[in-house]
Amino acid sequence: MQNSRTICVTAQKLGIPKSTVSFLFQMALSHGEAKVAESIQLPDTQLMETFYPPTTKAYQEPDWVEVHKKLARRNVTLKLLYDIYKSQVVRSAYTYTSFCRRYSEWRQTNGLGVPNGNVQAIPGERMEIDFAGDNLKWIDPNCDVQRARLFIAVLLYSNLTYAEAFSNEKQQSWISGIVHALEYFGGTPQVLVMDNAKALVKHSSWYEGDVQQTECSLCNHYDIEPRACQPRRPKHKNRVEAGVGLAQRQIIAAMVLERTPMARDLDHLNEQVKAKLEELIDAPFTATERSSARRQMFEDEEREYLGRLPRQAFSPLDIRVFVVDRGHCVRISGDGHRYSTPPEYTDKRVSVTITDDKIYIYDLDSWVKIAEHKRYKNVQGNKTHLLTNT
Repeated sequence: MQNSRTICVTAQKLGIPKSTVSFLFQMALSHGEAKVAESIQLPDTQLMETFYPPTTKAYQEPDWVEVHKKLARRNVTLKLLYDIYKSQVVRSAYTYTSFCRRYSEWRQTNGLGVPNGNVQAIPGERMEIDFAGDNLKWIDPNCDVQRARLFIAVLLYSNLTYAEAFSNEKQQSWISGIVHALEYFGGTPQVLVMDNAKALVKHSSWYEGDVQQTECSLCNHYDIEPRACQPRRPKHKNRVEAGVGLAQRQIIAAMVLERTPMARDLDHLNEQVKAKLEELIDAPFTATERSSARRQMFEDEEREYLGRLPRQAFSPLDIRVFVVDRGHCVRISGDGHRYSTPPEYTDKRVSVTITDDKIYIYDLDSWVKIAEHKRYKNVQGNKTHLLTNT
């Protein structure tokens, strides 16, 4: 191989360019003839490393496992982690765009790809709420069939689901459902993603809806950011949409197919819903590589990232002034129930404070509490409730 003719013949026999043969020949000669003889006896892999030694990367690779763990913390973003990475690198650092792309590739390689939709799941970040489209049924004491709506709340990361039946989709039902869901989860997320229902949003917007004042007060009480999704964009709350479909199949349809006895009131109906809900969240995920259940995933990976619940649950106050009727009762408009007062207040004005589960009646002049009742919401049956102690 000491002339150009030998190089041409070798290149033709091997089917490689003459420049490659000449390059390898010159490199072999640079190591000496004795080194060439030893190299011929080496396996192909070592021979390749001799002629083409591995090169070091121009960019310093971040510790993606550590990046992924830190990203799960509250208020930590990729931009913040990139700034830390850039300040610590010894060699050239990735640009922010390349940093995000490399992290996305690492997630895909390790089976942690971004979920379907436009939202990346972060533990403890979001809770999404909605009502199911199908009705539940229960029977009142007069044997009339009543319909109930199923409230659904889902934590975005673990898909832990909460369900509760309400008689309607009014604002009070939304508020009660949110409060009960937070108590069920045992903590608060950072963001509450809600539908554009009139009870929740004053005016819907393509960018950000104007949330009702009561919902704002609730979110301030629990230190949560309210966020209304865009109109006609269910993918912005895709987890709860999937949870609604699952609840309609695993709770509503299952109760029908199993011929579950029809509930005698709303409380009894919620006992039946809770039993089905427990089966749902304790069952392993289907059609995925996960073998754990929603509850187990929540306990292992998400619970610690939820915020603390305040000592007292949120309860919106509805304060009204009524005139006590001749039966020394006040009638609450909407549900039609009457609550008694001491007889001496007949035809007098009183102040009534209405909460989700209590009715408080006060003397309008002295603001002394004169009566307290459990609040009833049933549509049928007895609607006059007398004081046990006056």
